[in-house]
Amino acid sequence: MFIEVRGVIDAKKGGRSYIIFYYNGKRYRLYNGKHLGLEIQPNKGELTQKKISASIELLRFKTMQALEDGWNPEEGNYIASDALLEEKNEKCVSSVFKSILESKTSSGISNSYKNDLTYLVNNFLNFLTKAEKDNNISELRSDRIVEFLDSFNSSATNYNNKRRMLSVLFNCIIERGYLLENPLKKTRKQKQKVVLNDVYTDGEFKNLLRFLQENNNDLYVMGLIMYGCLLRPHTEILSLTRGNFNEDFSIITLGGNENKSGKIRKVNVPEYVREAIQDRIPLMKKDNTNLFTLANRKFNVGYFNTLWDRLKDKMIEKSILKANQTIYSIRHTSAVKIYKKCKDVSIVQKMMGHSSMAVTLTYLRSLGQMEVESLLEYIPAV
Repeated sequence: MFIEVRGVIDAKKGGRSYIIFYYNGKRYRLYNGKHLGLEIQPNKGELTQKKISASIELLRFKTMQALEDGWNPEEGNYIASDALLEEKNEKCVSSVFKSILESKTSSGISNSYKNDLTYLVNNFLNFLTKAEKDNNISELRSDRIVEFLDSFNSSATNYNNKRRMLSVLFNCIIERGYLLENPLKKTRKQKQKVVLNDVYTDGEFKNLLRFLQENNNDLYVMGLIMYGCLLRPHTEILSLTRGNFNEDFSIITLGGNENKSGKIRKVNVPEYVREAIQDRIPLMKKDNTNLFTLANRKFNVGYFNTLWDRLKDKMIEKSILKANQTIYSIRHTSAVKIYKKCKDVSIVQKMMGHSSMAVTLTYLRSLGQMEVESLLEYIPAV
């Protein structure tokens, strides 16, 4: 028989906080989680008052749980029953994250996103101590999550991307009922500096295409498809197979799992693209033949970036590239040209394959198009 477990916080310098309870008339005062086999140390290290209180509350709760499970402190340390051990293992941090990852990677998300999630979860679990991984998911401290995210502080974009993916995983954990609130909700995004992918002028783009055609045909074909078909290079273009083209190679069709918007997407193939791939067409006899490998496989997701990086210094040296012109500047150049022709954001959205109008508006504003041109009529006449 035990009497309710209480926590006692000693705020004095050098004081020690503890939990206290009576069992069969005998008083027990405990200062850490050793009796439970847990790494709960409210008096170890330089902890804030808030963290000491949280540790004592956790120690109190876990001790109550052990006593209710029939633990007799007179017999030594607590050993959980099989039922509790099974429940603990199911809800421990490592098991929960591995289960969520398995669920996400078996869904219809893109391969690149699957790889990113797998990388993030593996790194997160490697970052945590063994005790933290074995603890119940509800005991995972938010300051440790923030500490993990800080390791991706090389740029605001990198930090925010990892924060967003981790938040997705925690939302799945909440849906399963393991947590009541996303621990990342109280963390802040880092402010990102807007980096423009400068568009190419007509002359610059012709020089770029001429250089790519002479130095790397895969990049040349990618550039033309990106420019004329408005597809994304590292996922949509890299994965193109014979099955994505119609009979005369005038239309490309992407399934919902083959493009970022998640919807079926059809785009026209300009004559100059068909001319660029005409020597590949006879070799693409099966639907699963990839446009670039000409086999039933595709190159690594970083293939185009690797090729581009090998030629980048030479392109800059020859003044073919400016500082902020990248692979994605090709797609941005098309977006700007379309907008200047039609002045209709909905057309740009449809042709770019953006999932919403908001994405397109952000896209054009970041390129410095909409605000500047919309102010032309207000310039005073001389």
